[in-house]
Amino acid sequence: MATRDRTPSFNLIKSEYKNRRPSRHYGNESDEDSNNVPLVSLNRAGNNIHNNNNNDLNLQKLNVLPAWMQRVNDIDVNLTKISQQIEKLKGYHDKNLLPDMSMEDQSDLERSIEITTAETTRLFHKTHDMIKNLGGKGTILSAEDMKMKKNIQSSKSAKLQSLSLSFRQKQRTYLTALQKRSNSFSDLYNDQNDDDDGENAIDLDFTDELKQVVNAMEEEITQRDKEIRKIVASINDLSHLFQDISVLVVQQGTLLDRIDYNLNQTEAYTQEAVVEIDETNKIHKEYRTRLCILMILVALVVAMVFIFILRFIF
Repeated sequence: MATRDRTPSFNLIKSEYKNRRPSRHYGNESDEDSNNVPLVSLNRAGNNIHNNNNNDLNLQKLNVLPAWMQRVNDIDVNLTKISQQIEKLKGYHDKNLLPDMSMEDQSDLERSIEITTAETTRLFHKTHDMIKNLGGKGTILSAEDMKMKKNIQSSKSAKLQSLSLSFRQKQRTYLTALQKRSNSFSDLYNDQNDDDDGENAIDLDFTDELKQVVNAMEEEITQRDKEIRKIVASINDLSHLFQDISVLVVQQGTLLDRIDYNLNQTEAYTQEAVVEIDETNKIHKEYRTRLCILMILVALVVAMVFIFILRFIF
């Protein structure tokens, strides 16, 4: 359900009212600020006391959103944050896969990736709980509010599911790229070991330099393996969340099917009721006709008896 924030309009009207309101002074307090002047005059206080009931009735007519509906805005904000975090994480992934990065920059970037991934996962769990617990267990809702709540839950769950699929796809793409890079480093390391075994006439200075390169590659491979394990753990955690969302979506679909079935049953019962009402009206009309005929027959019998009595007397 779409809502609009009316706070800026209210503040604008309030400021315009303050600018138009004339200043009033009571007694010797001539230096009072106009903001301290009461909105209701003192001589009307008695009348306002008698009008409290009418004011209460007017307040009940205000169109105020229920508390559970106000949480829909929080859900939308979290969905927007999740989308932004996914795009931000994708930028980090693309930058981290560049070949010309220093170890320090790469370490900072991997730390940023880890923090962003954890924050995105936390937002997924938080939003899922908000959608699942929308309305609260102790809140009493009408049939229309309950139907509206179920529709909102279904819509937000579908959007969260779409974001979850996008997040998992980007994580898998990044994981595949890291595995390819690790395999290329391993192949290069094996080729260098074969070259070292096959060539015994290598200069000592060049051997030390090669050892430094190999050690750097081993360190990077180890670091990549740790990062891959963290990403796999994040994907597994997100898969459980995705399963919960799928169950929630299936439940919403089952509820909609039940609503459709109940509507079809209601329509069938209504048609049967219309047929029965028509039959009842037809029987009622026939009853009136029969009653009229019976009354005419009774009147004829009474008239015949009355005539027979008159003939017998006279």
